[in-house]
Amino acid sequence: MKIAQIAPLYEAVPPSLYGGTERIVAHLTNALVELGHDVTLFASAEAHTRATLVPVRDQAIRLDPFPLKSDLAAHLSMLHELHLRRHEFDLLHFQPTVQRGHVPKLQMNSVTRGPSTSLTNSCWQTFTTRLSTLPMFSAR
Repeated sequence: MKIAQIAPLYEAVPPSLYGGTERIVAHLTNALVELGHDVTLFASAEAHTRATLVPVRDQAIRLDPFPLKSDLAAHLSMLHELHLRRHEFDLLHFQPTVQRGHVPKLQMNSVTRGPSTSLTNSCWQTFTTRLSTLPMFSAR
């Protein structure tokens, strides 16, 4: 399967310091490659991965010393690049800090953390007409 992993741009993948989401993206991406999937990681250029890397900015946002930077502009630029290449993938896997628009005829997965409630589900339904949830953990 051809999978696009879309990482947040706040930290490197994997992070050098803080960054739980980016660490999970790194482990998941490498595991999918080991399972034989064709994985492309959209992240900052300092990412270390076994997947094909699409560097959408030179450095992760938080540790970038440049005083004029915009996380919104960085993520929109990444989503534009993804939009241009969307036909290359069977699955787009978004992380919770990356906003996604409607990309027709592609299966998309977006990780959410926290309880699945009628409120959270109604929020996600504003982004997609076909919402399915797969809980990572079940309450005991």
